[in-house]
Formats: sequence, C-alpha cells, structure tokens
Amino acid sequence: MIEDAAGGPARVIDGRYRVVALLGQGAHGRTFRCVDDAGRAVAVKELIVRGQADWKPIELFEREAKVLAALRHHGVPALDRFFEATDAHGDLAFYLVQELIDGPSLRDRVAAGPLDPDEVVRIALGVLDVLEYLHGRAPPVFHRDIKPANIVLRPSGAPVLVDFGGVCHGWRADDGGSTVVGTFGYMPAEQLLGQVEPASDLYALGATMLHLVTGRPPAAHSYAAGRLAVPPELDVAPTLRAAIDAMLAPAPGDRPRTAQAARGLLLGQASTALAAVPRAGVGLARRPAAVLAGPAAPRLADLGPPPRDPRGPHADVLRVLCEPLDDDSEGVGAVIFGWTVFIVISVVTVGVVPALYYGSHVRGRRRRYQPLFEHGLQVAGEIVSVARTDASMMATIGYEYEVAGARYRGFIDYAARLARYWREGDPITVLHDPADPGRSCAVYVRDRRAAGAPDRRS
Repeated sequence: MIEDAAGGPARVIDGRYRVVALLGQGAHGRTFRCVDDAGRAVAVKELIVRGQADWKPIELFEREAKVLAALRHHGVPALDRFFEATDAHGDLAFYLVQELIDGPSLRDRVAAGPLDPDEVVRIALGVLDVLEYLHGRAPPVFHRDIKPANIVLRPSGAPVLVDFGGVCHGWRADDGGSTVVGTFGYMPAEQLLGQVEPASDLYALGATMLHLVTGRPPAAHSYAAGRLAVPPELDVAPTLRAAIDAMLAPAPGDRPRTAQAARGLLLGQASTALAAVPRAGVGLARRPAAVLAGPAAPRLADLGPPPRDPRGPHADVLRVLCEPLDDDSEGVGAVIFGWTVFIVISVVTVGVVPALYYGSHVRGRRRRYQPLFEHGLQVAGEIVSVARTDASMMATIGYEYEVAGARYRGFIDYAARLARYWREGDPITVLHDPADPGRSCAVYVRDRRAAGAPDRRS
C-alpha cells in the first residue's frame, strides 16, 4: 500500500481518488497523480480554501474549470470532474479531475541540456496548433502562463498544454489590477498591465523556445538591448532564429499576430521536423478498409477540381461542412428527432438563445468554409486526433496533410456521433487554399446507396 508522508494509509479524495504521488505544487494548490475507483490513472488538482488571502485564487480555479469544460483538443487535457470536498484535515477544498498526460514536461527535458532544434520546431508547431484552437474560440481563450513546466509530452511526442490556472476567457484579463498572472521571464510586458491578446501567448512560447534551444531560462540571457534574443553564436537555422526573435519583440504589434502567422515563420523547417517523427511512434496505424465499410460510415471524398457548384453534385458535402450537427448518419428520422429535442430544450431552459447561437454558428462556418469548398485544392490527409465527450454534441477532428513538401495541421468540428467511425491514422480528404496552404478544411462523403437511401449527390 502507498503511504502518506506520515507513514499512514494512502489518502483518498472524495472516497474515489487514491493519491499515488505528488505531481506538482504551487502557491495556491497541489496536483496529484491518482487512481480512481475504476482503476484509471488521473490528475487531481487541489485548491484549499483555508489560508487564502483573498478570493482571487478561488475565482481563477473556478474559471479554469469552466474553460476546460468547454475545450476539446488533443493538446489540452480533458476535464473529467470539478467538485468541492474536504481535504485531509477536514477543510473545504476545490478539486479538478483531469486526463493524466503520462509523459515528461519540457522542464524535465531541458534540465538535461538543450533540445535538438528540429525537435523544438516540432514541439512549437504542436503548441501553435493548440493556440490556434484556443485563440479561435468565441470568446477567445488565452493561457497566459506558457513555459517549459506547462508543456507535457505524450508518449507519442505530441505536446500538451497544461495548467490553465491563469487562463483568461475573453479579450480583457479583468483581474482588477491586483493580480499578476504569468511567470517572469516568459511573460510579456503587457500582462503586467492586465492586457492580453494572441501575441501575448506567442511571446511566452518564443521565450520557451529560447530556453529549449539554449538550455538556459530567459532570466539567464542578456537584456542589455531592451529585449530577449537568440544569442548570435547559437547554431540554429535562420528560420528558427527569425521566428523566436519575432515572437520575442517587446511590442505586441511587432510580433506575429496569430498562431497561423507564427507557424508561417517556422515552415522553413516544418517539413523536416514533422517528417522526422516516426509514423508508428504516434499511433497512426491504418485500419483495413472493411472496418469503415458500414452503410453510414464516412469515406474518402473525391470532389474533383475547382470550381465547385454549391448546388451541384456535392451539395450535401457543403451542407454537412457548414451544418455539422445535421450529418444524416443516423437517417432523416434521427436528425428530425435530434433537432426537435434540441429546440424543445432550448425553449424550456433559456428560450431561443441556443437556437439563435447555432444559427449564427452555421452562418460563420459557411463564410469560412464555402470558399474552400468552391475553390480549394484537394489533397489526401490523415487524422491525428478525435476528441469528444459524452456531454458534447460535437467532436473535434485533428488532421495533418502535406503540400509542396511542407506539413500542415488543422482541426474541424463535426457531429460527435461521427467519432465512432474515425480514429488516429484514418485517411481523410482535405481542401486547402492554394494561396495559403495552411488554411484548410477536412471533408467526407457517405455512401447512401449502400444504406438504401436516396443519393443526393447526383
């Protein structure tokens, strides 16, 4: 039996989470590695109310839980539970139960010395995938504390952004001027004023990359020029040096304004860095075609060359792309039933607001994806993640594709029930913008003829 520090029996939180080890400890809380009553390893974050000087740590803890509950991305730990209970001494405490990322943090990795520049690029591209997802939310989500300790690598090597304790949900931090969120050295100057934007997280990522390629934290570098910069004697590729220098610009307006722009600065090395990842090492084993042969299962789309008529033979592909809940995979009756339940719940609970919100969501998707459908070039892609929860009607599909020797990643939301058909490594068709290959969407078709339903593609 695992014992606590006093030699007694192992602590059990809320009667179901047995503490195995202490993963980390900060000024306001601790994170434990636990095993739940089903034998599953989880991470449990604890905030003890007693001894807090004010309510700000509690407010940030609750904000973290609220934001994590709405996120679905392979680069963010999935939230399992948020609850309050008593701690080992009988005091009130709050708890977050999350997916356990069973791998080393970048702080652990860099403690042994600088990382290979190609690996730094690969990791940075993965974090930029996460930031593109977070910053693209409505309202946007800003992490505000990116640093080596808060990036953990999955066994596949894919980075995961952890510790959302300083997360900001919206364009203003709204911390009342009394709380500084972030870590000195990695935190941009504007966060001292309570201001935050996408470029703020990009600065922290740039400082993290500087630490990884040099083996020295930001505070160990010269600031004589009024800014951090890659040491001139460091032997790294010009594209990597330029990307870090741009992300570390003191003024937010002088940095890349989006994660996509920062990715563009790294693309000179992106092809080499991503190609260096062994495909078997990231669990992308292909399935036999027969596994995906069900009558409602998605299959590879062949939409032909552009331009494509939105009302033509592939109109249903555009419809499902823009209205992701209406995928018809369960048949017309299931779709009608699902929408009826959705509307009834909307009216009974908070009126027509959810329906109006979804209508706005559909219009936004149409503005974003219809130009890609009409004029995008078709390329073969591969699914790298499928994230969903039982409580969500949506699943986030992460995919990867290659254009002109450079690899790109994207993500898109579809109906959660499609997750039953897809897993990592499955092929998928991607449409990309020839003027900006990093702008893309993933599409699929279903063979309705196999299910005996009318084929609306003809």
